[in-house]
Amino acid sequence: MKKRIVIVGVGLIGGTIARGFKQNNDVLVIGIGRRIENLQIAKSLNIIDAFSTDFSSEATKADYIIFATPVKQSLKYMAELATLPTKAGLVVSDAGSTKQEIVMAANQLFANRDIYFIGGHPMAGSHKTGAIASRIDLFENAFYILTPTENVPDEVVETFKERLSGLKARFIQLDAKQHDEITAMVSHLPHILAASLVLQTKDFSEAFPLAKSMAAGGFRDMTRIASSDARMWTDILMSNQSIILSRLDEWQVEMTKVKQMIQRSEFDELMAFFNEAKAFRKTMDIHQTGAIPAFYDLFVDVPDEPGVIHNVLGLFVPDDLSIINIKIIETEATGALQLSFKNYEDLSRAKALIEAQTDYDYYEM
Repeated sequence: MKKRIVIVGVGLIGGTIARGFKQNNDVLVIGIGRRIENLQIAKSLNIIDAFSTDFSSEATKADYIIFATPVKQSLKYMAELATLPTKAGLVVSDAGSTKQEIVMAANQLFANRDIYFIGGHPMAGSHKTGAIASRIDLFENAFYILTPTENVPDEVVETFKERLSGLKARFIQLDAKQHDEITAMVSHLPHILAASLVLQTKDFSEAFPLAKSMAAGGFRDMTRIASSDARMWTDILMSNQSIILSRLDEWQVEMTKVKQMIQRSEFDELMAFFNEAKAFRKTMDIHQTGAIPAFYDLFVDVPDEPGVIHNVLGLFVPDDLSIINIKIIETEATGALQLSFKNYEDLSRAKALIEAQTDYDYYEM
């Protein structure tokens, strides 16, 4: 008999997880949601096999339930699930960006129940939304964090990973608190800082309107994540309050140090500040797939001549290099092409072609 997989929230993440389960032949994937049109699209694309708006009815028949909804909403579904007669050995997971709150809730709600909860956080995403944006390779080589409760046997976790092996994600098991500490530092805090920088610029541009037009390069790259979904990030911060507050306190201490170095004209100390940051960044796996996909950028200095862009891009056609994005960067003295690649192998091949067939300077980031 086929295993019944219930996916609550068939959007970008839920749809991708559904695709992962459907790599197995012995499953029937049921989508649960409120927007019928989205569920119909998911079924038409074979992301799910069937759909319903009745969670309780499908939950009683499920072998696996995945909550691909915001944490607060997942908690409501879990409270409802705790009141239902469910199959023995039901495996429940989620895809939320914080883990302590939901793991503690699972321990309380499912105590003395034959239910196994495996917290999940696939750390990949896209600016696109909805089931139609989901794809089987979205989590490829990305970290997929698992935070099972203490009652979950190792073999249950391993089976869960095997059923999602088609996603080609990098499964890592962490303690829920450890997960929230790490993501607060490398994901949640950067989103707050990006949004605050944009709002500071908004206020600043009232006095200096030209600032909105001149903001490019570093400002664009630093604030790109400020375009993320506001409801989702509010939910994340409310689910990880104490740790986020600690990271913000640490950030303020660091900024106070920098402010004092500038006030005191401490040239050597400022140089050390930037050099230390630069050196440590080189040690980080900064380009691995994360919550927002990272790309490999190659900048090619080109002369202002007719056909130069066509000539550069033409170098890559025989090698079938896949360029994710192309951007023309203009400066006072020269121009540059910013070429974004999905992996470092393609970037390296592109560098070799440019070096062999042109005399253009280039650098990577």
